[in-house]
Amino acid sequence: MRYFPAVVLLVAGLLVFSPGIRAQTEVLDEPPRVVFERLDVPETVSWDEMFSADIAFRLTRPVDADLKVFFHLVRPGQDRSVLNADFFPRVETSDWIVGQIMPAGPFNLVVPRGVEPGEYDIRAGLMEIVREEDRVRFI
Repeated sequence: MRYFPAVVLLVAGLLVFSPGIRAQTEVLDEPPRVVFERLDVPETVSWDEMFSADIAFRLTRPVDADLKVFFHLVRPGQDRSVLNADFFPRVETSDWIVGQIMPAGPFNLVVPRGVEPGEYDIRAGLMEIVREEDRVRFI
């Protein structure tokens, strides 16, 4: 499992889905199955401005499910994200080929008013939401 901005980050604990509802986050304890390869986002973005981002991963082992991509902006040193984008990639992850670089975007985002100007970490990867058990698995 890998997350990224300029450095590799690891997140654990709780992930907020909506106010007052929390789900247990499970981080798989196994060698990474997906490696970050590329991120294309504008260097600066203004409030309420829609921008396009693109992200690409490479599989190191097969993925046997159709997983979602998560893309979160987080203030450095904090765990709570200020912007979340969870989406299914253009090509289903169960069709990704081991070793091939696979684009997961492009996707569009808008930075809402109230998000403080500054530098942010980006955390991204693949996830599976297991709703009946109220947990999230990050690959």
